[in-house]
Amino acid sequence: ERLAQQKKEKEETVRRRLKREEEARSAQRKRDDEAAARRRLKREEEKAARCKREEEEEEERRQEEERVGAEIEDARRQEELVAKTESERKKKEEADARRKRKEKEEVSA
Repeated sequence: ERLAQQKKEKEETVRRRLKREEEARSAQRKRDDEAAARRRLKREEEKAARCKREEEEEEERRQEEERVGAEIEDARRQEELVAKTESERKKKEEADARRKRKEKEEVSA
């Protein structure tokens, strides 16, 4: 009977040890899973931040292109205005010169 009792105690000890080892493995798996989830979440957050940054940079580039385009268009309009003003001034000068020549011819005639 004593041997049977010792054998029973030994089996119980082995069962408890196996149970502790399984619990330890289970706890380690849980920690590993949680760590993997944290890493995955961090990667997703970094990716979202990178996407947002890229979108903001693209928007800044687009606005800069619009601004430059508007500046170019304004400069073109200004050049057209200057050319038109210069053309009108030239025509007026030519008309004045013709008028003066005509008056001079009339006076000498």
